[in-house]
Amino acid sequence: MFSGLPPSKTLSPSEIRKVGFGGGRITVGVHGTKATFEELFAAYPLKLLSPRAYERAVAIVYLLSYGGGLVAGDRVELDVELKDGCKLLVLSQGSTKVFKTRPGQRLASIKNFIEKATTSSDDSLTTQRIRYTVHPKSCLFLLPDPVTCFRSASYDQIQTFHIAPDASVVILDWLTSGRKALDEEWVFTRYYSENEVYIGGKRWVRDVMLLEADAEGHSNDMSLGPLPRRSLGERLSPYSCYAMVILYGSQVQTIIDNLRARFEAITVFKRRVPEDLLWSFSPIGVPGLEGSAGAAAKGAVVRVAGKETEQVKGWLKEALRGLEGAVGVDVYRRAFRHRPISESPKVRFLVAYYRLTLSVLGLRKNAYYGLGLRLSEAYHPANSASIGPMRVDSGNRTFDVGMHDTIIGFFSGGLRSHWLDISS
Repeated sequence: MFSGLPPSKTLSPSEIRKVGFGGGRITVGVHGTKATFEELFAAYPLKLLSPRAYERAVAIVYLLSYGGGLVAGDRVELDVELKDGCKLLVLSQGSTKVFKTRPGQRLASIKNFIEKATTSSDDSLTTQRIRYTVHPKSCLFLLPDPVTCFRSASYDQIQTFHIAPDASVVILDWLTSGRKALDEEWVFTRYYSENEVYIGGKRWVRDVMLLEADAEGHSNDMSLGPLPRRSLGERLSPYSCYAMVILYGSQVQTIIDNLRARFEAITVFKRRVPEDLLWSFSPIGVPGLEGSAGAAAKGAVVRVAGKETEQVKGWLKEALRGLEGAVGVDVYRRAFRHRPISESPKVRFLVAYYRLTLSVLGLRKNAYYGLGLRLSEAYHPANSASIGPMRVDSGNRTFDVGMHDTIIGFFSGGLRSHWLDISS
């Protein structure tokens, strides 16, 4: 049967060595009852981790970057292929951080002279292109953490999906306003995200989001009349997290039906203040099946907006809980872990305490971090194990903490580093 998918290609060892900076490839197949990685390689700044999964025909891969994020000029080019009958869960360890744009170009992002002569691109723009090919009876569950763009960051993300008609996919694409603990909300320069889905060789969905901050002194050609120009933050307020989910296939049919029933039961009222979380459900027909019974039931697009990232994460975790039947309860838990450390109210208090301490002592921000606490969202080892709770003292406040995230502080006259997870 013709699936409309591009032909499979296995790279030779010589071709693997030719992969440039940011390149990579993932190929997953089923051998017996286990899903195995037939190809798994990446080049700096891309990094791939594949922890062991014990569920039948299920594989897990984490998409990472060295240094905890992507910087100006980074280019990521990744090809992912799922062979017949396998299931792949694609995750990330913490949010995908995009650092601010800086003048010049990093050495690790410089292309070879041939590419430089034949292509023209903005060296300061961070880009990530991923191509997915999902063969018959396979399932792709793309559930990364949200993208977080720092101040003045510029980021393009383009994902293309070629899916067999009898395959299943869940595609999650979401972003946050930035580092709220540092008062950075919607202050990046550019964010572009494109998701294009082909089913049986025919384009089914193309979703594009473009967020751009107006440059200082730039005047838009379109006249706004008496209305004042609004910043990006004002236009997106009061929400700080936006998510989009594409669902397709028999493996997620129960999830689609449940979301449709929940959405149809919603009663809309006029409100004085916006709700903390909004969501919508849009069924989409399948190419070649328009007009047939249940054609629109096979796929859907869900959009979510929330004032807090944790609210959106909690909603997504419940809405997609039906995936536990496909990948197992333990594997599904990896996708929606505890809240990021930077979102915890206790962490916000510690950051405020740190700032106050430095301001009282008249120290600069880049002063030695021994006074107060420096907190950052941590790198989570895929197979890290909890090693019990502990307590952290800060001034007159004492907090119970568990293990996982990184908190660096000056305790009892020494600088110590621990893996911590500050619990609510």
